Amino acid sequence: MGYDEKSENWNEVVVSLKENFSETKLPKEVLVLAARSIQDYFNAQIYSLFYVGERVQYRKLLISECKRLGITDTDDLHRLHELGFRPSAHYGFVHLLRVFPVLPEYLAKQEWNDHMTNLLLAGFKKFIKYLEDNIDKYYKGREAYVVPDHSEKETELIFNF
Repeated sequence: MGYDEKSENWNEVVVSLKENFSETKLPKEVLVLAARSIQDYFNAQIYSLFYVGERVQYRKLLISECKRLGITDTDDLHRLHELGFRPSAHYGFVHLLRVFPVLPEYLAKQEWNDHMTNLLLAGFKKFIKYLEDNIDKYYKGREAYVVPDHSEKETELIFNF
């Protein structure tokens, strides 16, 4: 499944979470920190979370963003991040869910103390609960996502541009 520009994106989910969170046992800042850490991890690891067809679609998105931002050398794709491009602004709920199975790997790579790790784990749990409670708001079903359909030739062109 690919992205759909009309679907809720990550930023909208996190802002809504922050505005609607009323749990007193866990500070709101911890929950937002947990959500933002997941978002940062998503932005950094997005390519590995995609299926093959989605990778082609993502490459097209990168090319489109390069053109929009005036980047003419495709070797400068890393500049997109410097110019404010965030994949989480383009991908929604279904892609967000793909992060959770790899969170243990993410946490294992961090050099946080036990207190920080436990705070984030508590935040992750609350974030997951928030998503579960609001699934109808963020998950619009298959119709909200475009299934990428690319020919072999198109795939080859995208990966070798």
